Amino acid sequence: MEFIMVYTLPILYVLLMPSVAFCSAFLVFRASTLQYTRQNMIGYAQTQLHSAKSQYSEARLYKVQRGQRVDINTHISKLHRIIPEIIPDPPVVDEVEEYYATSYETYRFFPRHKEEITISLRKPSFGCGKLGSALWKCALGLSCHLVSMFDDRDEVDLQSMRMLELGAGLGLLSCVCREMGVGKVMATDFWEDTMSFGKSLDKERLIPHKLFGVNLDFNVVKYAGIESQRRDADTITVDKLDWNNEVDAFRTKMIYDPTLIVASDVVYNADDCLPLVRTLELLMGGEASTETPVEAILWLDHNERKEKEVNEFRVALNKMIGSHSGWSLAEEQYKLCYRMDEGGGFEEEYSILEIKLANDKLNTTTILVMPLLSPIILLLATQLLAASGLHYHPEVTIKRRQTHCIYHLLPESSIATFELFIQDADNEGDLAALVQIEGPVAPTEVNPDSSEIQTNRNNGMGAQLQRKIEQWPSFVAGLKHNFQSIGMIHHAFRVDFTDAGIIDGFIDTPRTNQQQREERERQQRIEEEARRLESGEETYEESRMINTVKPESFEPYEWTKAIKTGGWYRMCVVAEENPIYVEADIRSSDQLGGVDHETGHVYTHEKKEELDEDNRILGSGVNAQEAEENRLAVEQLRQEIEQAVKDYDLKATQKLMSEMNSLVMQMQQRQSGMMKRLKGHEAQARRSSRRIARSGMIETVLYLLITGFQVYTIHSWLLSNSLLGR
Repeated sequence: MEFIMVYTLPILYVLLMPSVAFCSAFLVFRASTLQYTRQNMIGYAQTQLHSAKSQYSEARLYKVQRGQRVDINTHISKLHRIIPEIIPDPPVVDEVEEYYATSYETYRFFPRHKEEITISLRKPSFGCGKLGSALWKCALGLSCHLVSMFDDRDEVDLQSMRMLELGAGLGLLSCVCREMGVGKVMATDFWEDTMSFGKSLDKERLIPHKLFGVNLDFNVVKYAGIESQRRDADTITVDKLDWNNEVDAFRTKMIYDPTLIVASDVVYNADDCLPLVRTLELLMGGEASTETPVEAILWLDHNERKEKEVNEFRVALNKMIGSHSGWSLAEEQYKLCYRMDEGGGFEEEYSILEIKLANDKLNTTTILVMPLLSPIILLLATQLLAASGLHYHPEVTIKRRQTHCIYHLLPESSIATFELFIQDADNEGDLAALVQIEGPVAPTEVNPDSSEIQTNRNNGMGAQLQRKIEQWPSFVAGLKHNFQSIGMIHHAFRVDFTDAGIIDGFIDTPRTNQQQREERERQQRIEEEARRLESGEETYEESRMINTVKPESFEPYEWTKAIKTGGWYRMCVVAEENPIYVEADIRSSDQLGGVDHETGHVYTHEKKEELDEDNRILGSGVNAQEAEENRLAVEQLRQEIEQAVKDYDLKATQKLMSEMNSLVMQMQQRQSGMMKRLKGHEAQARRSSRRIARSGMIETVLYLLITGFQVYTIHSWLLSNSLLGR
C-alpha cells in the first residue's frame, strides 16, 4: 500500500498536470476572445447604424397583369436590423421589455411626391403573441401599396379619412398610414386581458395575452413621438377587436365609423373566415354617417399552402356581397420580390392576392340624398303626428345587418325614455337586435326657430344636423374616456324578444299571476330608479360588456336616463341575421310633463292626454285664453240662470268625469298592449307553424323512403328463387 502511494501518485500528477494547465489556458483565452468579439460586434453594429452602407434587404412590389409583372414604382429600401442594446435612448421600458427578448427593425419608404418616411417596430419573442411576433410579407407588400396610393392624394383628402386595421400584429400598416398623414388611425387585434397563457379560442392555437396589446400600442402610438412629429394622441388609437364577438364590431362601428379598412395575412386559419366576413359586413354596413364610400383592402398569401383557406374566404365574401345592393368586389394579383443583400438580383418572390371591397353609398341619387334627409323626414313625421293628436309609432323594416336610427332633441336636466319593440322577423329568425343609445350627437343650437328658418334658408336645420352627425364618430373616439365629465351617453345593449311569448302570461297565466308579476316589476323599477337618483350614479362611460336584455312579455322595452347635456340624441338599432320589424320612440319629460311614478319612465303620450283631460275637467292647467273664454261664458250663464246651479253641485260630476276619463285611458292602454302582444304571439305562432311544417315534411319524406325501401326489399325477396326455410 505504501509502495502504491509513494510511486503511483507522483506519476499521475506528472501525467495530469499538462492537461489541467492546457484546459485553464484555453478557458482564459476563450473568455478574452468572447469579450473582444462582443466589443467588436457592438462597435460594428453602431457603425452600421450610423453608416449609409449598412446591411439591408430590399423589396419591390409589382402588379401582375396577364401573367406579366408591372412595376408600380414603389419599394422598401435599407431594412436595418438594430440590436436593442445600442439604441441611444430607449423610448420606454415597459412590461414587454421586462418579460421578453425584443429586437427592433427600421423600414424606409420612398414616395414619389413626398419625403422619405422611416418607421421603427419593436418585435417581441414568440411567447408574447405567436403570430404577431413576426412581420409577414403581405404586410410589407400592402405597406408599399398604401404608400403609392396615399402619395397621389392631397392632404385634405387624407385628413378626412378614418383608417382601421384588422389583425394589426406589429402594426406596420397603421404606422404607414400615420406617417402618410391619414387623419384618424385605429389598429385592432385580439388579446387576453390577463397575463394567463394557454387559453384557446378554437382549442388548437394559443391566444396572445395582454402584453401583445401593450407592444402594439407601443409601435403605433408611443413610438410615434420619437420617429415622427407627435400628433394628437386621440387621432392614433389601439383597441381590442374580437371577430367572434359581433358586439365588439358593432361598438367599433358606432364609435369609430371607419372609411378605410386594411388587413394583411388575416386568413391564417379556416375557422376565422366566417367571423372575419361578418366583422367586415358590420364594419362596412349600416346607416351611412358620411357621404364617403367605405372601402376594405385585404392582402392574402396566395400560395398552395393557404389555397384552401383563401378559397373558403372568397366563397364567404361572395355570398355576403350577393346579399347587399351597392357593394362591389374586385381582385388583383401582386408579386413581392425580396432580396437579403445589396448585390445580385432578387432572391425570393411572394404571390399576393388583393381583395378589395367597397360599399358605395353614392351609386344612386336616392342613396346620396337619403342619409341627409332621413333625420329630417323622421322629425317632420313626428311633428305632424303630434300636431294631429295621434301618437302612432310607425313600423320600420330593418334589413339584415343594416342600421336604423331615430333622433330627438332633449333639453338639459330633463329625463328621457328610449322605447323599443321588435314585432317580427323574417326567415323564422330571432326577434333580436343590437341597440346603441348615444348623444348629444349635435348641440341644441342646430334647431333654429321659425324666424331664423324663414330669414336664412341656406343654413337650415337639416344641413347643420347632418354635419354634426358626421363629426360624431371622431368626437367620440377622441373623448371615449371622458364621457362622465362632459355628460355624454354612450350605452349599448342587445335586446331579444324571441322567448318573450313563452314567459308572457297572455293566455295561459291567470290574471292574478300577471298582476303580481307586473306589480313586482314596477316595484323593482321604482326602487332601482330611486337608488340611482339618490346616489347620483350615472353610467356614461363606455363598457366592453354589452348585456342581453330579454323582456318577459311582448311589451316595449324602455330605458330611462337623466340628460345632463342638452342636444340631439339618437337610438340606433342594428338587425342581426334576418330582417326585423321594429317600433321605436324617444320620449322627453320636458314635453310629456315628467316621470310616471308607477313605471319609473317618462309619461307615455296616452298618459299625458289623460292628465291633460283631468286638468281640463277639474279646471286646473288652463291657459289664459281659455280662462278668459270660460269667464265670459260663465258670466253670460250667470245672468241667465242666476242662482240656478251652485259650484258644489258640479263637484260630483267633475269627479265622475275624471274617473271615467281615467277608465277610458286605462282601456286604451290595455288595448294597445293587447295589440302588441297579439302581434308578438301571431309572429311566434307563424314561426312555429313553419318549423312544424318543415319538420313534418322532412319526416314524411323520410318515412316514404323507408317504406319504399321495405317494399322494394320484400318485392325482391318474393321474386327470388329462394324458398322460405332453405
